[in-house]
Amino acid sequence: MTYSKTFNSIIDELETEETEIVATFTRFLEFSINFIQSTQELREEILDFDNIYQFYVNDINFELWIEISNGSIIYKNGININSDLRIFLTKNLLLRLIKQDITITDAYMKGLLKMQGDISQVVKFRNLVRFYRKYVKKTLNFYE
Repeated sequence: MTYSKTFNSIIDELETEETEIVATFTRFLEFSINFIQSTQELREEILDFDNIYQFYVNDINFELWIEISNGSIIYKNGININSDLRIFLTKNLLLRLIKQDITITDAYMKGLLKMQGDISQVVKFRNLVRFYRKYVKKTLNFYE
């Protein structure tokens, strides 16, 4: 199955009411990590990272952290007390961000997304997400 078909099937799952968001988000995350690590241009973007990002999806009591370090990415469910940036959001906002119905910046400015950590970490994470979305749009014809 091509990246494009896999990506589109995950997005389609997000749009159905019956979808278990944690399982689908995990598939989206695994797809994204695999896509980044198998694409030289994306992999180069994360070479200088040494950060842990903690996500709290408050309304469904779901916690997840992502570590991006020296060109590799891992994620685990739960809480990592050493995180550099903590991101608080709802299930609905998570879906809207993945489907690009809203940007991280817009969500933050509207008070839908809360973050704790150094502002440089916020900017670094936002820039990575922007670059990823542009690359996905260009190569998979998504987010148009």
